[in-house]
Amino acid sequence: MLVIGHKDLATLLNSLSPYDVEQAKKSLLKSLQEVTQYPETVPPRTVIEADYATHLFMPVVGKEIVEATGSPQIGFKALAGSREGFKGLTTIMDKSGEVQGIINAFELTAFRTALATSLSWDVYKKTSLYAAHGDKPLNMACFGAGPQAYWHVKLAVMQFDIDTVFIVNRTAHRADELIQRLKREHPNAKFQRCDSPDTDVPTCSLIVGCTPSTTPVIHHQWIQKNAYIGLIGSYKPHMCEVDSQIVKSVKKILVDGADPVFIEAGEIIQNKIPKSELVEVADESEVEKSLAEFDDASLFLWKCVGSSMMDVCVGGQVLQFAKKAGCGKEVDF
Repeated sequence: MLVIGHKDLATLLNSLSPYDVEQAKKSLLKSLQEVTQYPETVPPRTVIEADYATHLFMPVVGKEIVEATGSPQIGFKALAGSREGFKGLTTIMDKSGEVQGIINAFELTAFRTALATSLSWDVYKKTSLYAAHGDKPLNMACFGAGPQAYWHVKLAVMQFDIDTVFIVNRTAHRADELIQRLKREHPNAKFQRCDSPDTDVPTCSLIVGCTPSTTPVIHHQWIQKNAYIGLIGSYKPHMCEVDSQIVKSVKKILVDGADPVFIEAGEIIQNKIPKSELVEVADESEVEKSLAEFDDASLFLWKCVGSSMMDVCVGGQVLQFAKKAGCGKEVDF
């Protein structure tokens, strides 16, 4: 069994090449397609509220054999969410029940979510909304300064021609810390703390929300025509990162899973969005059918709540990368 702690995982993920990321993305898409075909592979998560934290337990038992391992996607994720953020682990097992690896969930959760968001960017790039920007570099606004924000910016810089990334965060020093880290890793890109969202956000074509906010932090009057908005932060019905005008200004919303968003996504629940207006990113035929409706809007909207399949799938990929790199610690279990 391979155990990968936070520091080793962060180092490993930052060493991945664009090719590695693309391979992980393809694997993730295939696993999400499996969930679309067999929803029972990912049972509803168990949520237990305690005075000090929210505990989440999320299993997955896949059906399709993964060629690299000879086993379906099997494992679980256990998290505790508190004021210190989310901490926990992802366990990868084989079909016999043997534990293949245990991975720190803090960095893995952020990376796999950003990887899912990059699938939505692939869809956005097929629309006339994206084409309307032409060949000019795009500005990006990222709300939040935690690991989700970090990985969304990292993958955006990899996938788009970015001019300036604005970091919007209520705590200035955390925004500055993230900016300094990004500048060290991407010296040719421009990163800036956003102190005036009403001025800076309207210049941005890419907007990502990574905050567990209970009131909207992204407002319709800030959004330029043809922009992309990705919503990652809300994971409970009372949470909502954008105002209702944004949600109701599109005919179709791209999601990671149509059923889970009705349980966990405040933006969908509070605005009473019908299932007919949701398109799962893994349903390629439905995505193609919906391109005209994505085009017939002033902006593009993506909502991701995540699932254990994402964690176990990407975790399995991470184990393969780690073995090649000699990363982590082998433990006799």
